[in-house]
Amino acid sequence: MTPNPAPQDPTRPLLACFRLGRDQFALPASLVREVHSRFEVHSVPGAPSHIRGLVNLRGQIVTVIDLAAMLELKPGGGSEARHLVVLRSRSEFRGSEPDGEALSEERVGWVVDRLGDVEAPSEAALEPAPASVGDAARSLLAGVWRAETGSIGVLKLAEVLACAEDRAQASADSFRSRAAVEAAPW
Repeated sequence: MTPNPAPQDPTRPLLACFRLGRDQFALPASLVREVHSRFEVHSVPGAPSHIRGLVNLRGQIVTVIDLAAMLELKPGGGSEARHLVVLRSRSEFRGSEPDGEALSEERVGWVVDRLGDVEAPSEAALEPAPASVGDAARSLLAGVWRAETGSIGVLKLAEVLACAEDRAQASADSFRSRAAVEAAPW
């Protein structure tokens, strides 16, 4: 008879792991609303390059962010995304956001190449992101977790969403500027 495993320590946050190409990432599992393997992304003309498009999930519109582009990752082999990870919106937590994360008002998601396990690493296992990681990616990482499967970048969701919003605003400003120049009477 084998002994029962030790109960999960409630103070250790659970991380949902996934792959983008060859790279592994994670985010707090409490922030994941649902995952889909069958979905159709509809592109939006004039949308910023980091926005893949929109998905209709049971009448709810979800903005799909290209996380690999935001992290400046090289394409990872397959051109088709395999899973859509839909994140919880702020309203789903009724004002008490978990772990101090600044969630989006709207429902957003991103595509991942492969889903991993849900893990509970110790705080000691999390290290700062190394200098060899690009500046854009490093600003979006809470740190790097050295797991049995390799290094896993732990994402700061608040930073990822803020970066996506900043890029969308910059794209909208650029679009308005071009439109104003084209409409000018000279």
